[in-house]
Amino acid sequence: MRYVFMVLSAIVVFAACSPAPTITPGKEDMLRTGKWKIASGEVKLRLPSGLDTTIDYVSFVLPACNQDDYIVFDSQYHAAIFSGATTCNPGDPVSIPFKWRFKNNQNSIDLYDGFNMMFGVTDTIQPVKFDTLEQSPLKLDTVLGVFDTLTGYTRSLIVLDSIWDAIYTPFTSNSINIYNAAITDFSQSSFTLSYQLISQYPDTTNHNGNTPIYRPDTLRYKIRYTNF
Repeated sequence: MRYVFMVLSAIVVFAACSPAPTITPGKEDMLRTGKWKIASGEVKLRLPSGLDTTIDYVSFVLPACNQDDYIVFDSQYHAAIFSGATTCNPGDPVSIPFKWRFKNNQNSIDLYDGFNMMFGVTDTIQPVKFDTLEQSPLKLDTVLGVFDTLTGYTRSLIVLDSIWDAIYTPFTSNSINIYNAAITDFSQSSFTLSYQLISQYPDTTNHNGNTPIYRPDTLRYKIRYTNF
């Protein structure tokens, strides 16, 4: 009996000295802890030439009065965007609510029912400018040899190459739903959100200097949030 007591005592002492197990919080718990603010980001869109370009989201698209806004997630899959110290208008609400939920084994997230922490960008075209290499005497950019009506003969056509000035204008996307946004690089201090927004771009290719045709485009966002 004495030996049994000694063994039990050893087990109790060992258990008392063992370190407490470390419990790693899940993504939902981490998301509900702290305040999340946009730290950096980029938006990919099409140029009038049809080629993709990437612009900085914070410095170019996100208004200065919204750069200190932050998100708080609560335990009931509700959340709210709070205005920071800088507000855009005196009558702006202190916070704007929305809803959220994780999907796909918590690798993506839906933000819906009035998500207001997203800004888009649209590009428009200014009048065309002639692009000449030399002006005295005036030299035009491109000379094309074109077959004339007589076989074996060619004539020259002067083509004015042009530059279309693209102007990017940010706009607010109010009360918009975001589905299946990929959430990556997730930790207690930061995460990256990648999602898309349907838009359009002015296509200036093959229109001989005429008004550009607006075609469908998809804005691709990659936004990094940090906890503070």
